[in-house]
Amino acid sequence: MPRPFALCACVVSVLLAASMPAQHADPFGLLAALPAMQAVERGVRVVVRDEQGQPVPDAVLVVVPTSGPEYSAAWIPAGAAYPGDAINQLAHVCATAGGQRFVLDERGGTQLPRVSGYAFAWRDGTFAAKSYVVEQGRPVPRVELELALPYTCTAMVVDAQGHAAVGVSVAVTNGNQRATTDANGVAAFRMQKSRVNEQSRLRLLVASNESIETPMPASGGAARLQLPECGRVHATYTGSLLPGSTLSWSLRQGDRRMTPDLQGERDATFNFVQVGYEGDLQVVADSSTTTASVDGVAAGATIERTLARKAGERCVVVRPLSPDGAPVENGYVDANWEFRNGSSSSGATTNAAGWLEVAVPDRTETAKLRLLLHRGGWNGPIVGSLEVAVEAADTGRIERGEVRVTPPKVALAGEVVDTTGRPLRGVNLRVSGPTSVQVESGADGRFEIALPESPPADLGLQLAGNGWFFVDPPATSRVFPTGVAARVVLQAAGRLRFAAAGLAPGVQHDFRAHVVSAAGDGLRVDVPLALDREFLLLPAGHWHFVVTRGEAEVYRLDDVRVDAGIEVHDPRFMAFDWRAFAVLLVVHVEDATGAPTDACTVWIRTRNMGHGTRPTKGIARWLVNEGGGTVEVEPRDKKLPKIDLGAATGEQWVRLGAGPRLEVRVEPAPKLPDTARLVARVDGRTEPLGLDATGKGVVWLDRIGDRSVQLAVVVGDTTHELPNRKREVDVAAGGAVLTFSGDAGLQAAIDTLVGR
Repeated sequence: MPRPFALCACVVSVLLAASMPAQHADPFGLLAALPAMQAVERGVRVVVRDEQGQPVPDAVLVVVPTSGPEYSAAWIPAGAAYPGDAINQLAHVCATAGGQRFVLDERGGTQLPRVSGYAFAWRDGTFAAKSYVVEQGRPVPRVELELALPYTCTAMVVDAQGHAAVGVSVAVTNGNQRATTDANGVAAFRMQKSRVNEQSRLRLLVASNESIETPMPASGGAARLQLPECGRVHATYTGSLLPGSTLSWSLRQGDRRMTPDLQGERDATFNFVQVGYEGDLQVVADSSTTTASVDGVAAGATIERTLARKAGERCVVVRPLSPDGAPVENGYVDANWEFRNGSSSSGATTNAAGWLEVAVPDRTETAKLRLLLHRGGWNGPIVGSLEVAVEAADTGRIERGEVRVTPPKVALAGEVVDTTGRPLRGVNLRVSGPTSVQVESGADGRFEIALPESPPADLGLQLAGNGWFFVDPPATSRVFPTGVAARVVLQAAGRLRFAAAGLAPGVQHDFRAHVVSAAGDGLRVDVPLALDREFLLLPAGHWHFVVTRGEAEVYRLDDVRVDAGIEVHDPRFMAFDWRAFAVLLVVHVEDATGAPTDACTVWIRTRNMGHGTRPTKGIARWLVNEGGGTVEVEPRDKKLPKIDLGAATGEQWVRLGAGPRLEVRVEPAPKLPDTARLVARVDGRTEPLGLDATGKGVVWLDRIGDRSVQLAVVVGDTTHELPNRKREVDVAAGGAVLTFSGDAGLQAAIDTLVGR
């Protein structure tokens, strides 16, 4: 017999009480008080199981929709209420952002409404949570939750003298959790086990020269981290601020950015700054960014910095009012400048009180500033537009006060339906051009697009998202005449099961794809080619699938049949042969200490096109053609030289600020006694390169060019060169690998030298 929920909730509350601050209501108690709802028909199937795979019909399941603004807004107070405790944070979000409780059947399952959400289940101190996305035109997802005990750990932080350090922020690197050490120097964490893996680290969020981190301990364990000698940096801003503005402070060193430990209305304090730290203190005030260098930090001392914008810095200050006279708070603004010769544009946002500051370009001439206000995002609905004149003689802050915007004009309105005439809700339609706007069809399928200028005769609509295609013929964009009610007829895409084996997530490429009608009528439809996805979305029909690079066809699969809204399993796509037209390039980037770094741009140039990408955890992956792409690594620190790898494929290693990488291998590795070690002497280096037990070693050189490498054996303090084991190697910018044969002759020479 299923256990009553009241008993389950009581047990959970006892287990959680120790980790919940007394001033906050128990979120589990709030969730337990929700009325239990029955399953809906034809919804999202959710099944709750235990770690043995058995159904758990008496688990408590709460679901919160993720599409509304309440969900995003709830995370900030949740993190403040329960720092480091992801379980309580999620319960808090479910309780405050419209969560609903659902009854589970005897198989531990239920059907949820077809709305994107976050499912959260628990029973007797075990938990499971998972987000899911419901997209129009795609099959409804199935969500499986496996209950498990949460992962817990503590981090003990001590100062340079070994005493408990209070108020230090500690983060889980890939768990999106942070906590602050208490009076005992301890920060506690609790989260789902699935969020902790071998790459997870506990990291101190302090201004140090190198990251201070340690691997996560086993669940229930503790880790210890030590601060270096530290001082403080206290900063004050003296410039003018708009009503409702807040300052954004940071302390930066390369690509690492620290937020302050304490912040007031006009000042900020960084309590833990390593002695010898050198970086930039930055404050963003409205549209102005001001920086000051930080160096000379002394142990236990406080450095004072005062920042203010440059004298004479020109900016326009205005408070846009919507057509009904209300301030446009936290609005998104396109700022377009028109000059006598030329124009420029930028983006800005109004603050919490609706005030806006726009920096004036460095041009001493009369100009016109045109502001276009969106609500909810850069492509959101247009609130209105306004124009501001700036004279050449205007200096400093150009105050324009409150200005009511001109409302937009409806350019296109209509309804979105499927091929049976049924209204479609939640379809995103986008207008691109001088003004970009995105709208969503309502419950009745209706939509309305308003533009700030007089509408053109025709308007092009694009489908934002890939779940639908226009019909007759299929396409992702179509032109409609303005002034006429538009009937937008869509058909759900077919979902083609897809797997590009051997590719890690995040691989980039410049290959494109389209389908060509197999009927020979010349119909062509461009389709997205995302190699790290599980599905391709194609229009219904009988097609030939074509991959191109530029205008050249590089791969083709004929006779692909797709049905609307149906998942298709074509073996050719379930094991997609990307190796038939591309090779993988992997660039590993390290800093001067050998640690992975993202402080650079990796440029891949193919033909006449260039693509820049920032590494992720020190790795950039790109698919290129067989000849490779011309690769250049550009450090963000402009004092460091660029690294030209030439036409590269395979795996490449670069170290910012260093020369090329030389890897020496002996294959197979010879056998040596414990008293001896195998080394390689590279000319120009006093220290020999030690080879590991597998016969491999890596050295970073100071320049490219020819090098000689001599194998040797070190016994005690004596180095014995191995006869006939000296090779020349031309080391390019991309590095080189030099392989020696570990044959019987080498083993015999080693045995003779070590006295075997």
